Amino acid sequence: MKASVFMKTGNADAVYFLESLANANALTHIDVYRDSITSPIDRVTYHTNRVFKTGTLRIIERFIQALLQPRKPDVYIGVYEYPHGLLAFAMSKFAQKRFVLCVIGN
Repeated sequence: MKASVFMKTGNADAVYFLESLANANALTHIDVYRDSITSPIDRVTYHTNRVFKTGTLRIIERFIQALLQPRKPDVYIGVYEYPHGLLAFAMSKFAQKRFVLCVIGN
C-alpha cells in the first residue's frame, strides 16, 4: 500500500512520525509533501515546493504536485487539521481514496 503525507512539523517530529510509518509492513512507499527534506528514510520520497515557498499558493502548489504524481497512493494522510489535513481530505475526495487525519505532538 502507498501513502501520501501532507505535513508541516518540526524536523524531529517529522522524522519520528515518518520513521514509524515507514516501519509499518503494510506500506510499500510514502510520498511526503512538506517545506523541507529531513533525513533520508527508506521508502520515503520528499516533495518540496519549487515555486511558492510561503503563503496560500504554497498549498495550491502541493495539491497540484500530488495530483500530478504518477505513483498514486491508496491513502492520504494529513498532519494537523489546517491546512494539511484539509489538503489531504480534498485529495482523498478528488481521488476517491481513504483519508487519515493525524494530530501529533499535542
